[in-house]
Amino acid sequence: MAKQNKSFISCEKDSNPFFREPLHPNYHRRSFRNDYCRPARYMVTIMKSSYVGALSRVVGNPMSMSPDTNAPHVDVLLPGNQIETALRLWLGRYHQIVVVKYVIMPDHVHLCIHVKEFLKIGLGSAIGNLMGRVSRLRHDAIPEHLRPAEMQPFFQKGFNDRIAYDDVQWERQQKYIEDNPRRYLIKRLFPEYYRNVWIVSIGDRQFYAMGNVFLLKNPDIQAVRFSRKFREDEFERYVVNWKKCVENSGVLVSPFIHPKEKEIRDYAISNGTSIIRICEKGFEGRISPQGREFELMSHSRLLLVYPEVYENETKEISYNKAREMNGMAARIAGADWFGKDVRIRSCRK
Repeated sequence: MAKQNKSFISCEKDSNPFFREPLHPNYHRRSFRNDYCRPARYMVTIMKSSYVGALSRVVGNPMSMSPDTNAPHVDVLLPGNQIETALRLWLGRYHQIVVVKYVIMPDHVHLCIHVKEFLKIGLGSAIGNLMGRVSRLRHDAIPEHLRPAEMQPFFQKGFNDRIAYDDVQWERQQKYIEDNPRRYLIKRLFPEYYRNVWIVSIGDRQFYAMGNVFLLKNPDIQAVRFSRKFREDEFERYVVNWKKCVENSGVLVSPFIHPKEKEIRDYAISNGTSIIRICEKGFEGRISPQGREFELMSHSRLLLVYPEVYENETKEISYNKAREMNGMAARIAGADWFGKDVRIRSCRK
């Protein structure tokens, strides 16, 4: 059979009346480039349905850094116990799979899964088997005379997977699971930073923001931008001004793309100053800042600003996109945040 050339496939795709790009991101969609039967490593997230009570309670002191009894941890409740029982039975059947770490949060489960050997049925079917086992355990736990004719689902439909492409990502995924209880408690302590989305308007321009929106009221906001057109002495003068801003408890705003911009960002963070970062795309669903930015947000030192339109696809930042983001930073730095042309209002997404 002759090979189809790529141009024919592309043309066929474009002329297909049933093909269209998704209007909204779908975090349960599998990667088209990945073979889910082959050995690989994943972080899998499964959400409980609204018909099931809390899977666990998260307790402890989120500010505790020592591994004592008061450190953040989960107390698994009955529905969570059913998941743990089903997980043991599931691993007994799928010897190709190892669960390196997992955490049962109140409304979802995270698992770091290592597929060591080839899976005949693929990861999706294997996870479906696990979810089915949990549902059967719940069904059997209810006395027959009390059991409804039609049981409501234990889990929401589908699951999310994140593929670990190297050892660094795999280690980060495991640390993310370990840190999940602490993150949960911090989000509960500061809901205005992690759950609230702000609509910010400057004249006729509008964008979204997440984090400490009151950073926009700081009297000294300076935009950080590197350009190859700058002479060396000219850029050094900018650096001096940005460092003065840091010393005076001002705020730096930038996409922080270029390494020299990142150096200024790191200087600001290490000296206790807040930053406003311009993001190339928005956030959707349950996504929240990672790593150092999560810590900055918990200390009211971060505001993330992004365009109105959410972009699901990750793309390399083009020159024009970088110019647009730098333009947004300059507009934020130059705005009169106490004037009539600006407006900040809450938006529950």
